[in-house]
Amino acid sequence: MQDLDIRCLAANEHALAVPFPGHPDVSACQESSVVKLPDGRLFCVMRTASGSPFWSVSADLGETWTQPRRLLRKDGAEPLLHPLSPCPIYDMGGNTACSGRYTLFIHNHDGHFQGYGPTDTGFHRRPVCLAPSRFQPGAEQPVRFDAPRLFMDHSGVSLDKPGTPGRLDLALYSSFTVRQGKAVLWYPDRKFFLLGRAIGEEWFDLGPTDSSKMP
Repeated sequence: MQDLDIRCLAANEHALAVPFPGHPDVSACQESSVVKLPDGRLFCVMRTASGSPFWSVSADLGETWTQPRRLLRKDGAEPLLHPLSPCPIYDMGGNTACSGRYTLFIHNHDGHFQGYGPTDTGFHRRPVCLAPSRFQPGAEQPVRFDAPRLFMDHSGVSLDKPGTPGRLDLALYSSFTVRQGKAVLWYPDRKFFLLGRAIGEEWFDLGPTDSSKMP
């Protein structure tokens, strides 16, 4: 323990911030998920209340970060949609790799979903979609995303168990492992069942708009 060096970086006016809609003095820029890029930079994705995740990069291992920007499919393209919910991104090569291929998990809507609104976080955190992504050398946004594809849902069936009455959310407070080349997402279904699901090459083999062959 005596060898640990703990520092607080990007604090106060240097903190990453995205204004909460209607309250510009309040930031909702939370639950960052970070991957390493092949060029050595860190790429960070964060949930916000703006209807999309935001991103930032660091070229000095987290000492400083760029101003957060809305996450797009690619430079000049449409934004990816996501409410105030976890939006983890993982490297397909594992925690210590920088393979240049990533999996981003989003709900693919801005919080307006089946009659619910952006503040109904217990109800609109579904379905979960996977957006396969790749490092894009030379691009302003250094990761390019394919069209999000349905990964899982529960068709709105609530879970009525002791301690979890009526839970509907599929919020991905998850983890990710890669062992012997096999990638597995570990996640809590309605914050009750702990499940694992393998993520194979089929997610990267499809064309960017072809959803007819979704697993």
